[in-house]
Amino acid sequence: MNAREARGLMKRIRIPILVMLLLVASGILGMGNTDDLAELVVVKIVLDPPPVVDRGLVVEVSADVMNTGARSADGFSISLFLRPQQSRGTWALHSTIESVSLPPSHQDAYRAAFYVDTKDLQIGTYDVRVVADSANLISETDKLNNELQTTMTIREAGLGLPDLQPVSLSYAPTNPGSEDDMEPWNVTTSIRNLGPVQAGQFVVAFLVNGEEFARQIRFILPAGGTTEIVAELDPQAVGLDPGTHSITVRVDPEEEVAEQDDGNNSISGFLTLQAVDLVPISLSFDKAVVRLDEEVRVTAQVRNDSNGVAKNVEVGFFVGHVRFSIATIPILGQGMTATVEGILRPDRSGLRDAPAIYQIKVVADPNELIYEVDKANNEMIRPVTIYAASEKMAELHPISIQVNPASPAELGRTGTVTIRSTIRNTGRAGAEGFRVSFFYRVKGGVRWEPIPCADAAGCSNLSLAAGLQSQHVASLPVSAFQPGVYELRVVVDGENVVAEVDKTNNELVTTLTLLAARLPDLTFCPLAPMSRDPVGDVQQGQTIRLSLCISNLGEQDAGAFAVKLSYCRVDPQAGVVGGACEGAYLQQHLLPP
Repeated sequence: MNAREARGLMKRIRIPILVMLLLVASGILGMGNTDDLAELVVVKIVLDPPPVVDRGLVVEVSADVMNTGARSADGFSISLFLRPQQSRGTWALHSTIESVSLPPSHQDAYRAAFYVDTKDLQIGTYDVRVVADSANLISETDKLNNELQTTMTIREAGLGLPDLQPVSLSYAPTNPGSEDDMEPWNVTTSIRNLGPVQAGQFVVAFLVNGEEFARQIRFILPAGGTTEIVAELDPQAVGLDPGTHSITVRVDPEEEVAEQDDGNNSISGFLTLQAVDLVPISLSFDKAVVRLDEEVRVTAQVRNDSNGVAKNVEVGFFVGHVRFSIATIPILGQGMTATVEGILRPDRSGLRDAPAIYQIKVVADPNELIYEVDKANNEMIRPVTIYAASEKMAELHPISIQVNPASPAELGRTGTVTIRSTIRNTGRAGAEGFRVSFFYRVKGGVRWEPIPCADAAGCSNLSLAAGLQSQHVASLPVSAFQPGVYELRVVVDGENVVAEVDKTNNELVTTLTLLAARLPDLTFCPLAPMSRDPVGDVQQGQTIRLSLCISNLGEQDAGAFAVKLSYCRVDPQAGVVGGACEGAYLQQHLLPP
């Protein structure tokens, strides 16, 4: 018995007939069985902030990975790769998430998050690629849809000068075991260079109640670098009495260093030498250059320096006397620190003048709902320079492309493939009159063939406001396609109707593998296709029973089928089986038992 016979399901069928039997059946064999494999596919990739970012920011790259196969994928890795677009050279591995597991599902996805610090990247456009099972540990039918690629453009953040900013201010007894507030204190500040170039030698001055008590020198601070400076404050030596005192740190007080912004070189807080409760210890911004019509994330840290537990602590954020955000800390125990954030949109907070220096203030318990021994140290203030608004432009790009049924798809079971893509406008202006187009081609081919939208009106003459997204659907009939690997592509505004910040991120490409149809394959058993009972000569009127052996060598069960019988009386003159018939063939259709 050969291999083809071993795969078949042998089934013997006995059919009583009075004449010879002729059975005609045929089929084709499909591709290999893939029902017991996992199938990983990257269906979505999103950059936050959007693809055009100022150098120095940290970009979150998140991707959704699904397992559309029949088996769980356990212990695989997801990796992020980068490469400069202009070089088109070797991909550089940025980071990897290990030991990811996904059960089979066509709905649930694993969200992978990577963080790219752009301060060390060169100005320009980068290809960004997320790959599922980057170590190639999972057996799959289709490895070509395990990745998704987009682009990210890095632009210069400032004016080509350093930007020294003190971003934190904290106090601690020089002797941690001392309970005497009049003993020396360590005043600690962190200085960050948020400019694009290195800062040379600079001075940091420490003041209490406006009088300088310490001064230190730093000789160099690279772009994006941070240095911590500690100065000792001896209350008795400078003649301080118990109570609340103003502490200020000034970077480059004589303005000897050329910076892109000298208005943000100081930070102030308060030190109480009697008792402390809720104290803001840091205040920072997520942008080196703040514009009038752009959001800026303001981050503050609040510490509980009392012996009790503070609950439902409100923290207010103010620009001048206008509160633009408030956050709540559910619980803050003794010595604990919590981080809170507020979003400032200058033009929505009533600010109109630009460029101008504004005071940003964070206040712990601004409504004085919590009893404290000292309320004077509940705030921290930092100046920030707000510049005029930049030009508003749209920024269209597809963030996902999903295929249903998922790749690989089997021809015969699948007549139409549905492609869905989500388009997002991450720009600062609306987009009008653009088109979303879908294409396909054989992988490696040159020409892209268009795919019609499910709703033609839903893909042309579109409008999308800033910050919104829309979903579009195309249908690809595949009944006449040959098995193989195809590429699917979605393009936004291919006609360049909309003016955008970046046109290089207006498309996404994924792959679709089409498998040959799996069908039954009915044939005669090769060794003993037919037997007769009785054997030898028979008398007229005697019943002859023929036994036929039919085998299904295909990959699917055969449903109900009919047997076509054709028979005739052989011409006695022929004298041999298979000779000429007397008259025409007679036919009969029977159903196997």
